[in-house]
Amino acid sequence: MRLFSPHSVRSSLAKVTKYPLSLDPALRTALGIFVLVRLGLSVFAVAVMWRASPYDKIESLRYLYHGLQPVAEGIPGILLGVWQRWDTLWYQKIATVGYSVADGSTAFYPLYPLLVHLLGRLLFENYLLAALVVSNAACLGSFYVLFKLTQMDFDQGVAARAVLYLAIAPGGIFLFSGYTESTLLLLILLSFYLARRNNWLLAGIFGCLAALTKAFGVMLIVPLAIEYIMQRSSNYAGRGPRPSRRSGVYLLLIPAGTLGYLVYRVKVLAESLSAEGSVRPVILRLLVPSAQERFWEDRFVLPWDNVALALKQVVIEPSVYTIAPLAIGLLYLLVILLCWRRLPLSYGIFGLVMIVAALSFNLLANPLARVPRHLLVAFPVFVALGSLCRDGLSRRLVVYLSSGLLLMYAATFVIWSYAG
Repeated sequence: MRLFSPHSVRSSLAKVTKYPLSLDPALRTALGIFVLVRLGLSVFAVAVMWRASPYDKIESLRYLYHGLQPVAEGIPGILLGVWQRWDTLWYQKIATVGYSVADGSTAFYPLYPLLVHLLGRLLFENYLLAALVVSNAACLGSFYVLFKLTQMDFDQGVAARAVLYLAIAPGGIFLFSGYTESTLLLLILLSFYLARRNNWLLAGIFGCLAALTKAFGVMLIVPLAIEYIMQRSSNYAGRGPRPSRRSGVYLLLIPAGTLGYLVYRVKVLAESLSAEGSVRPVILRLLVPSAQERFWEDRFVLPWDNVALALKQVVIEPSVYTIAPLAIGLLYLLVILLCWRRLPLSYGIFGLVMIVAALSFNLLANPLARVPRHLLVAFPVFVALGSLCRDGLSRRLVVYLSSGLLLMYAATFVIWSYAG
């Protein structure tokens, strides 16, 4: 049995959406996979909520809502409340009342809550609904742009598998929830796509927006600078127009976004850059804001030290929640290395940078707990998987393991346990 073959995706899409099969292949694949996974996760989440009844202990959870009203009853509770968890509540609060240095909300970058605020005003101040609309629209857009970007170097089969493997990634629940991951991923993909099309001004603008979405966004400058140098080199001749010398200046828009938010925190919100009187290097202040370190005990450590801590925890406290993040991080690293020669150099560098960064974020309770979520934006991993795992056993193995972990993390998220 061939799971998620191009034929099955087309057939399912025709039944679910009733759109003609003559649609652009990128749109057809993106829309089909989005609808199937989105509906599947929604039904699964409602089933888990009904079985676990997390709202029976709503009073004990009320402090996690930061003064917001829980959406826990009736149809809104089924359709919206099941996604009102963890960071979604922070973005909902920022969109509603703005930032405060006292509560640690400045750890969350401003673009996503701004979009939620603007859309929420149009939706009669329903900021939870606005967050889900923004995230899901960005998720669908990410699937579409990933297909188009992958198609520049591979065939449609690889592009379709890359989208599928991203949609069912272990941390994929966060692409469909009120989190920044899908928005950040869309902006990153647009930056790469426009850079590959030699539109460096728009690539820089979208890179700046990515840097205003999450700390990881600033890392775009490294692979895009390499892409710019490659396109300027003599070896690139004949593949397309070479960028002008001044085009590279547009890449400075990327760190400008991160520095702009840093200035806003310091000058407007009067936030201290250091945590508990410590003085940290500027780069660490950008990657782990002082509020994030102070309120959530996040630290930025060397990746091999963090992996060693994770291995120690696996030995002391073996469970799927300690083993899975470590295995995912190392497996993604292996995939990038195996496909290094197949991928454009800028993709390989970006994938490697993102994996190293994800392995360097330390959460005291579980050192690598956020790896499945952070690596959702490492799109070269899914392009590489689409190229490596084409047919038969390898594809089934990816689909079964990945979708199984996706459902595990989805259930964890719904019942108010920490999923990353």
